[in-house]
Amino acid sequence: MANKDVSLETAGASGDGPLDVENHPFDADTAQHAAFAPRYEGRGVLGEGGMGEVRLYFDQRMGREVAMKVLLPRCADSKEMHARFEREALVQGRLEHPVVVPVYEKGHTSSGLPWFTMKRIRGETLEQILPRLAAGDPETKRRFPQHQLLRAFAQACRAVDFAHSRGVIHCDLKPSNMMLGDFGEVYVLDWGLAQWRGDGARSMDLELPPLPELNAPGRLVGTPGYVAPEQAKEGAEAAPSGDVYSLGAILFEILMHERLVERGPLREQLKAARNGTRAAARLGARRDTIPAELAEVCADAARRTVSARPSAGALAETVELYLAGDQRSEERQHRAAEHVERAQAAAHEAREGDDPHGQKHRRAIHETIRALRLDANNIAAAETLAGLLIDPPHTLPYEARTTLEEETSRWLKDSLWSSAVARFSWLAYLPVVMWAGLKDVRLLVLLLGSAAIGGLAQMWAHQKPTRGRVDLAAVILMVSVAPTAMVLGPLWITPIVALAAMPVVVAFADARRRLLVLASGALTIALPAVFEWRGWIPESYTFVDGGMLVRSQLMQLDATTTHLLVLILSLGALVTSLILVGRARDIFLRSTMRHHLELWQLAQLIPGIRAKDIGRRKQS
Repeated sequence: MANKDVSLETAGASGDGPLDVENHPFDADTAQHAAFAPRYEGRGVLGEGGMGEVRLYFDQRMGREVAMKVLLPRCADSKEMHARFEREALVQGRLEHPVVVPVYEKGHTSSGLPWFTMKRIRGETLEQILPRLAAGDPETKRRFPQHQLLRAFAQACRAVDFAHSRGVIHCDLKPSNMMLGDFGEVYVLDWGLAQWRGDGARSMDLELPPLPELNAPGRLVGTPGYVAPEQAKEGAEAAPSGDVYSLGAILFEILMHERLVERGPLREQLKAARNGTRAAARLGARRDTIPAELAEVCADAARRTVSARPSAGALAETVELYLAGDQRSEERQHRAAEHVERAQAAAHEAREGDDPHGQKHRRAIHETIRALRLDANNIAAAETLAGLLIDPPHTLPYEARTTLEEETSRWLKDSLWSSAVARFSWLAYLPVVMWAGLKDVRLLVLLLGSAAIGGLAQMWAHQKPTRGRVDLAAVILMVSVAPTAMVLGPLWITPIVALAAMPVVVAFADARRRLLVLASGALTIALPAVFEWRGWIPESYTFVDGGMLVRSQLMQLDATTTHLLVLILSLGALVTSLILVGRARDIFLRSTMRHHLELWQLAQLIPGIRAKDIGRRKQS
């Protein structure tokens, strides 16, 4: 596909694309205006944008074709358009960089319309190229392979970085303002919205006409989909970081062949930019085709957080180093060393200072990973990463604490359910009690009812295991054991049943809850015994001729049924304890196995480090 000449004025253009000379009528009267007819011979119109028309002229003095931009007559009465036009000529003319189109001279027509001449350029913009690449056009793929687009992008970043060093901010970077030619030319176009700040502009001796309208409330400076979220706010001041965001959006489009912010109504595009574009996640989903270092720097450039974005120069540097493909280059090693220094400083701050959420520790890990990506053989980076993994934060970070709490909650729910089942299993003892012969049905109802209450309390806590619910259910469970004193007294079966119920309650309990369970369990055994000694309830034990006689308040005792009942209760307590403690042990073992697997995986990341070394260091 042959190249077409394109307009240098793209901000606010109609979007119809470049205009061919043959298909655009030429105003011969204007072209031969007396102000420049003796030198310039008109040859057609190259294109038209929101405020200017770009015309092709032959410079008879220099013997070359030039592009002349003239303010449109419909903009003649607008002070803002005059100021923008004048600023574009001054900024573009004084930014002497190979990627900025050089300006030759400027002036006014006799009717007062400003004009300036510049180098005539030929090529295609990224806005024309990228959709064809996304559609899989083979000719476009042949002419514009990705490495060529990345090289052009890096050159554009260098030009923007140069402008920033002079205090000039482009404010409208987008694919239509980035042109590629057939012979390696790259141009950043349309400096009509450029703003300046700091001493850099004064070093260029710039005296630019002010544009107060650009900072007027509700005025959006830039193009939706490429303008930084913070600059979409009313009255926001232009900053280099805004240009970097736009560059990140362009790089995203080069890598993904889709827009960072989808097309749509202005309000929706600005809302999407403010809410976050998930650039990192979207790039990560294509990790098989997009290099990690390009994905990382692109995501960094497109972050909502201004301070997290790199400079335009750093953005160019990363792309250039990727294109160079030399993992051991001196420059990569130097940058890796800088990341290691930052990682060590962050690690020191994490150890010595307050790092409740592990942010400094996390930043240190990320810096070492960046260093290893740049220089895989960097020993200092590997040792720093090993130290960070071996010596985790003293305070559990928020994410890890949340995960632990979720796992503990699942384990607790499982144990509560098991405890509830165990309490309802008391119904299995009913046939033996009935066989032995009841003394008082009311006591049987009390015994089974208390067991049911204990089970229901565990089920209630299982539904929503909050701290208060679990504490209350634990106390109810232990207290529900007290009526077993009616079977064979408070000092025989009751302690066995209490011990059987206790493991599930304390398996995942903190120190405070363990003391609570111990106190309630002790009262469950002690109170019935004290009540009997005080004579408040019938005695279960009497001592005759050096022996102890047991009297059950609940059932008739004879040799056969009593032996059977004691055997069943003792075995039941033994089996219940075994099941409940065994389930807790299985949960602990799974957790420990996962822990050791994670240690092994971490050890594979760092040469010379063994998993048992990490484990020993953690234990010490």
